[in-house]
Amino acid sequence: MKKAPDKCVFKRENGTYYFRRAVPKELVGRIGKREWKVSLKTTEYGRAHAEGVAIFERTERQIAQLRGTARSADPVEAGLPASDEQVEAIAAAVFSRSATMTIGRFEGHVVAGRVQGNAAAETLQKLEAEWASLQASTPLGAIHTEFLALLPKIEQRANRDIDPMSALGVKLRRAHWQMMKSSLRNRIAQLKGDADELAALNSSRRPRPDLKLLVELFRKHRTADWAPSTHQKFDAVSAVLLDILGPNLKLSAIDREVGRDLHEVLHDLPPNYKKRRQLAGLSAREAAAVGREKGLPKLGRKTLEDYLNHISSVFEFAVHEDLIKGNPVKGLKATATKTDADRVPFTQSDLVKLFSAPIFTGCVDDEKSWREPARTQVRRGRYWVPLVALHTGMRLNEVCCLRKGDIKFEGSVRYIEVSDSGGRRLKTENARRVIPMHPQLLKLGFWDWVQSTPGGDDADLFPELQMDAKGSRTNVFSKWFGRLRKSVGITDAGKTFHSFRHLFTDLLREASVSMENSERIMGWTNNHVQRGYGRGPSLNSLSADMNKIDLSMASIDHLIPLQKRQLSE
Repeated sequence: MKKAPDKCVFKRENGTYYFRRAVPKELVGRIGKREWKVSLKTTEYGRAHAEGVAIFERTERQIAQLRGTARSADPVEAGLPASDEQVEAIAAAVFSRSATMTIGRFEGHVVAGRVQGNAAAETLQKLEAEWASLQASTPLGAIHTEFLALLPKIEQRANRDIDPMSALGVKLRRAHWQMMKSSLRNRIAQLKGDADELAALNSSRRPRPDLKLLVELFRKHRTADWAPSTHQKFDAVSAVLLDILGPNLKLSAIDREVGRDLHEVLHDLPPNYKKRRQLAGLSAREAAAVGREKGLPKLGRKTLEDYLNHISSVFEFAVHEDLIKGNPVKGLKATATKTDADRVPFTQSDLVKLFSAPIFTGCVDDEKSWREPARTQVRRGRYWVPLVALHTGMRLNEVCCLRKGDIKFEGSVRYIEVSDSGGRRLKTENARRVIPMHPQLLKLGFWDWVQSTPGGDDADLFPELQMDAKGSRTNVFSKWFGRLRKSVGITDAGKTFHSFRHLFTDLLREASVSMENSERIMGWTNNHVQRGYGRGPSLNSLSADMNKIDLSMASIDHLIPLQKRQLSE
């Protein structure tokens, strides 16, 4: 049974991924090794998986070629390049790799532009060898891919009598005629000592791929398993990339200077520049210039890092496919000064304001009238999500996606399991973890509330939270939380829902929780450490550390149900 690509990607102890696949036994002698083993040079699973799939596909092609099982669709049915321009481009590309080829090979074999006799087989054999030496993504793109797949079939038919007037015959005659012309040019150039002229002739015949094509190829071959939200981010980044450098920029022109220029423009680019009135109608480069001149806000460091990571992935793909010589942005970092939005925890004053709002103390309802005070507490998503984040440091997406079965207990420890089961997506592979409940969260009645909710383990804890068009609750909740924050007077743009996570990180440090356990609780540690979660001392150790965290600064005793307050007294 053929092995799936994701079964060939493994992780080293240092966190770096590598590709490993056994060579079929019958091909070991021909390939010269027992396995393919390649470092993927990344600790990020998403990038490793994409790279692994690409390597897997290359090994599949090699296996198929050696076994003689490469695609054998009829050339006429599948379609060789039909136009003269495409045929000439292919031939020019082949012969650009062999500038010393002479016309002698073809002398006596060409009559009225057609190759006769054994020369057809010999020439096609040469053609196949040349093409096999090229990698799967030469600048000829799709033309090359189809043509390469057809070569085995062409060779099989080359030794037969081919009707020169058939579709295949016409196309072969075109290709061979172009070979002869290329060889003549080559011979003339050699005699004149004008190799530069030959190179210019060859390059003028070859289609020159541009940045737009590169982005399209990357999207086609590297994004299939991405989450919708990641697709959305990439669409935004690629639009900016094409806006800054231009969709028609030839890949041959991309070098380090282009990378530095791109890096500089990104650092001056105002966020949401297309939506700003004062920047309406401006290109990204123009918006960056105006932003620099007028001192407008710039992209935050985290956003810059995301942009550069996506862009670097595109260029690494191009390097891997031999479309460019080097990644022009490799090593270029997001050097913007940390903005307030990068890392600002809530203060005690902020927490008092937040948890004194009607949505927590009592409101008419938790939908349209959440600002209007009332005596009834409405304990649903808008009530619990901020409180859970305060007591666990969980990310917004992690809390919004909780299901009833994620709230568990083992022995005397009640805990929350952060999982990607059921199609849920986590920010990183390391985000899978368990978090013991803080005693104060239990006093607030979260455990009891979960047990009282309808449905089984697969039921969403907060089904009433609205989703956006892509099925995410996070974006909608984040916007609502922004309105809540402003309604209680917290106007600092650097304070967002993520400020709960920054605060919890500080509280772990203040409680002298070990780095190892802090990383486990926050979801920063490697997976091999996390596999012991939920069993024995590990969970008890985490629970003991959670009990050390002092959250009295939040002043939320007024939210504890009366009966639990009486029990604690």
